This record gives sequence, structure tokens and C-alpha cells, in this order.
Amino acid sequence: MRTGFFRATLLLMIVGWLGFSQAYARPIVLAQVSDRPKKDFKQLRPMAAEVAKRLSQYGITEGQVQLYPSLKELTLAMQRGEVDWVTETLYSAAVLVAEANAKPLVQKWKGGDHEYRSFLFTRRDSALNNLNDLVGRSVAFEHPASFSSYYLPRHLFDSQGLVTHYLENIRAHRKPDVVNFLFSRNEKNNVLWVEKGLVDAGVISEADWKDEARVSAQQRQMFKVIHRSEFYPRALELVSPHLDAQVAEGLRSVLLEMSPVADSDVMARYEGTTGFSKISNHLYRQLEEIYQHQKAWGVN
Repeated sequence: MRTGFFRATLLLMIVGWLGFSQAYARPIVLAQVSDRPKKDFKQLRPMAAEVAKRLSQYGITEGQVQLYPSLKELTLAMQRGEVDWVTETLYSAAVLVAEANAKPLVQKWKGGDHEYRSFLFTRRDSALNNLNDLVGRSVAFEHPASFSSYYLPRHLFDSQGLVTHYLENIRAHRKPDVVNFLFSRNEKNNVLWVEKGLVDAGVISEADWKDEARVSAQQRQMFKVIHRSEFYPRALELVSPHLDAQVAEGLRSVLLEMSPVADSDVMARYEGTTGFSKISNHLYRQLEEIYQHQKAWGVN
């Protein structure tokens, strides 16, 4: 009789699982803000496909990638339930948490780093040696959604009581009593513009500074770093509030169990990822502070 009970229980479990799987059968959609969709799709697609395979027990049929030209569009897509999973830096994560109710899942390690910082640099032959020297000068940030090359330096200027002013382009008039900033669109332009004297200073992450593909050894000899920011988490994986809780927990487990040895290929292709770790206790406070600061700035 007991054997019959166990068989019935097992049958109910199997039927329940099949019912969940069939009812939920759908792809899982990984998303990111991108201004270079071809490259980013190539980086994200293998991870989306691998995770989908490991989540098949939850009814996940395949992994898809969606790229958005702006953080605003990604936020709206998450609000509508069109994306399930996002990989982003803290700046974008802060907006997604506040405006789309995204849930931080795990911290992402890139290039062996679980945290990073920004370098503010100028030409070695310039007379600029500290933050105050940048008043009346121009600084190149990367783009409005960049954490290391927009949020961090602008927040730094605010904390030092330095007023910032947005320039539409390199030829725009520079105000004499503020730190003038503009967007170069990518880290290579930041370096090139400083090298050619188109701007007085630039901001780049420490990881990019050490990357020969972005800043050559010869270029580093031409520059000097005049300020280094505090360290912040490198990147985050977040999930949509619309994603089923069991699937979200399954995704978290899959990512945390990934090994840079056993899963080296798919992780390396995933933007040079070297591991995932649990969310720190003070992360939510950091995200709230970041969101409130950027909200006070408005569009620029």
C-alpha cells in the first residue's frame, strides 16, 4: 500500500512538472543597452542559449537576445514584460530597479574583477593636476548610460562642489566658471580626443585603461591620471518582476554554479566574464543613491 502511495505521489509530481513546463513553455530573453548591436549580440547570444538549455526543466525553450539603443527604451521594455533578464552596470541597474522594479540577481565579474573604478586623465604635458584645474576646461565622458565614464566622474564633481555644464559638441562654447563635459560615445574616442587636444581631459574605467586594445602602452606614456574614483561593483545581472519566481531562482542558481574552468568558453564570450557572486548587503543602498543623483541631473 505504501508502494502504491509513493507511485501516486511521484506521478502527481511528474504531472505537476509537466503541467508547469507546458504552461510556461517560452523563451528567456536577455537584454542590454547597446550602440554596437552586432558585437554585443555575438557576445550575449552564447550565454542566453546555454542558460536556456539549463533551464529547460522550467519550460524554457530557447534563449533570445534583445538590444536597445537607449536605457529609456530598455526600461520601457522591462515595464511591458518584454525582457526577462538584463546584464548591465550599476548606473543602468539603478534606473531599472527604480523605474521597472527589476530585481538584482547576482554580481558579475569581468576580466577577473568583481569591482572597478574610474580614471580621470589628461595629457602629461598639460598643467592640469587636480579636479579644480578642470574648471573652465572640457572633459570627455563616454555616453549618458555609462557608470564609469559618466555617473562616477559627474558625481565626483558634484561632491567636490564643482558645477558641471553639458556641451553639445567639441565646438560648443565653454563656460569659464564650470567643468564643461561632452559625450564621445565610446572609450576609444575618449582617449583619442585627449591625445589630439580636442578636449582637456577624459574619463575611462581602470579595466579599459589597462586594455591594450583601448589604450596602447605608447598612449599611456602620453597621459597622466589626475584622479582615481572609489571602487564599485563591476556589473550586475537583473531579472524582470514579470519573470516567474521559480525561473528567476533557477537562473540565479545556474549563474552561481558556472565555473570559469568548466564553462570557460561561454563565460569568456559573455563580455569576458570570470564568475558570478551573491549580491552584497549594501547594494540596494548604492543603487538608490545612484538613482537619486542621476534623477537630479535630468537628461544630462
